[in-house]
Amino acid sequence: MHIKKTIQKEIKEVTTQPKIIYNYLTTKKGGEFSLTLADGTKVWLNSESKLKYPVSFIKGKPRTVELVYGEAYFEVSSSKKNSGDGFIVLNTLQNISVLGTHFNVKAYLEDHLITTTLLEGKVMVENNEKVKMYLKPNEETILNALTLEMQKKEVNAKEKISWVKGYFSFDNTSLLEITKILSRCYDVDISFEDEKIKDLRFNGVLSKKQDVKSVLDAIINTTDITYEVNNRKIKFRK
Repeated sequence: MHIKKTIQKEIKEVTTQPKIIYNYLTTKKGGEFSLTLADGTKVWLNSESKLKYPVSFIKGKPRTVELVYGEAYFEVSSSKKNSGDGFIVLNTLQNISVLGTHFNVKAYLEDHLITTTLLEGKVMVENNEKVKMYLKPNEETILNALTLEMQKKEVNAKEKISWVKGYFSFDNTSLLEITKILSRCYDVDISFEDEKIKDLRFNGVLSKKQDVKSVLDAIINTTDITYEVNNRKIKFRK
């Protein structure tokens, strides 16, 4: 009789576990979105990104969300305000564990590098091979999606999250990388007539409130590069 009651109790405990319901937020090219999660965490989602998050978090369990692809900036609500529960951001190739902090994750499908940049607090980044790295403010991990090799370096974190504040910040950035950013932000297709142009490097800060032509004019102002626009297609030439 005692065994029967124990079994019934265990079955009841299993069947009464709360079911997690997830929302999916997707932004298209040219779009951005910000939201506040159930625990008070603030999230900014960049263009062409997708976030999976629960409608509510379960007390006593890690607060877990998934950046399916794209780029997101997180201002995580402190674990002290959430029964001590930590916060985890999942991605196909890595997990990021935090207690309460501000950080950025960039993981676009067409890029083979996944970056995690810390603005405030402390985070632990772990790849699929169980390699762990701890970040301090103004540090960044770079995970190679092809080899799973992970490195850490010092960066200017405020520049890395400039997109949240409404501007582009380029620091010795290649024209190829710049065009990827502009393509997502303005929903345009950019190509090169001369492949060598891709490797040119640029520095500067530009407002995202400008139209794409104004941004391009500012970027190539000191070069002999030109471009032509045909509807939503842009081609660079030299």
